[in-house]
Amino acid sequence: MKTNTKKIKESRKVFEQLYGREELTDRMYRIISQGKKGLDAFLLELGRMMAETVMHMDREEVSGPEYQPKDPAIHKWASQTGSIYIADQKVGVEHPRRLRGPEGEIVLKSYERLREPGEFSEELLQTILRGVPCRKYNVLIGDTFIYPLPR
Repeated sequence: MKTNTKKIKESRKVFEQLYGREELTDRMYRIISQGKKGLDAFLLELGRMMAETVMHMDREEVSGPEYQPKDPAIHKWASQTGSIYIADQKVGVEHPRRLRGPEGEIVLKSYERLREPGEFSEELLQTILRGVPCRKYNVLIGDTFIYPLPR
């Protein structure tokens, strides 16, 4: 089997884990019936989910994973709604709140950068979806862990 075919099959399994087979089939029919507009909406949703994942990973880099803090003086807070730009389109996201440390609030650099138009470009989205920068990470999307696809 060709490497490309294996990657496609593995990607399909990941999407089935993420959405469920029935939901994935519904999305496929929407993309077929709406054409590029349906595909763009699906990619925008994937971009939003990837951006939310990046922001949570950024928070963990600073504060440490859940129940294993790097510094007990840094406190995590819940998430809140906000907005970022994906391919110059403003999109609503659920982002982690700022951390609080001994010197005051700690700004999450990922959220600040994503709030600027043009920072999360379509090219970056396509690169991330191809798995180039994400190979080393286990990614949490919603309540589901999505592991990097093997090469």
